[in-house]
Amino acid sequence: MIKRLPICFCLIAFLLIAAAPPEASAAAPKKSAEKKAAAVPALPSAAVPALPSAAGLIGKVRDANASLKSYSFSIHRLDLADKFVLKRNEEGLKSFKAILDKLSFLTRQSGEVSEGVKGYKEGISDVLFIKPYTIQYYMEKSDFVPSFLQRAKVIYRPDINSEEIFLKEPYMGMLIRKDAESESASVLIQNWTYELMELDCAIANGGVARVAGAGVYGGKPAYMLDVTLKKGKIPWAVGCGGANKDVPQNAYGQISREMQMIADRIDEFGKDSGRTRYWIDAESNLIVRKEVTFGKTAAIKYEITNIKLNSVKPEDIQAVKKK
Repeated sequence: MIKRLPICFCLIAFLLIAAAPPEASAAAPKKSAEKKAAAVPALPSAAVPALPSAAGLIGKVRDANASLKSYSFSIHRLDLADKFVLKRNEEGLKSFKAILDKLSFLTRQSGEVSEGVKGYKEGISDVLFIKPYTIQYYMEKSDFVPSFLQRAKVIYRPDINSEEIFLKEPYMGMLIRKDAESESASVLIQNWTYELMELDCAIANGGVARVAGAGVYGGKPAYMLDVTLKKGKIPWAVGCGGANKDVPQNAYGQISREMQMIADRIDEFGKDSGRTRYWIDAESNLIVRKEVTFGKTAAIKYEITNIKLNSVKPEDIQAVKKK
């Protein structure tokens, strides 16, 4: 049999509930609201950094890069497998033919590579960079080289030999020499120095820069910087945005080739507007992602992760031979 509680007890309980602070009664809904907000890929309105001007943001990116002595990061890059990239890939593979003929029987692998992302050439790599322009590049996966060079190291040591890059193949540890201006020298463009050169070139050719917004990238606040791509009157090449004393003369060929491909695509997709969007970490002011698009077509997409600043020492870089 259920006993009735005294009326006075019920009245006291009612008054206690009514007097409870609103925060206590709203605790559960607030928790679920926080979960919901966390799933949205944007900053809460109170945490969004004030948007800087494009010129101000580019200046911060330039200063951040200038302050670095060395860095390392991982990069995942996708290049649209259009006629420009396929032609470059074909020419690059030809340069490995003689070596491939000697080594492919040892690895029991062909010289072909498979595409992991449909319609794109993919590269996954770890990069070590020491200023002014020393580079070591570990190819976890690359659709631009023969399969026997997967997981190889690529080294550029202009302090010892500025005219050649060296590939250390992973099976016998043999160092393969290649001309630094050859098609196989794409390692020379996987760094922030190059990215600033490309950005300067876009603006020098009439590109308009604007800060498109702010959000979260990799769990951290980031700005989005958009720069339109135009042909302009200045050739897309090394120095089109101004001289850069840090870049060795022998690296000009590959850097200019990469920029020229942008100009070729501007011609090819002339009816569509070209744009590069950079995601810039709001704390470090460094580029962490980039997409080059023409209309709705993404030509280049890459993201940078595992960033470590001023952590690379000269002894971390593979020794190479003089010319």
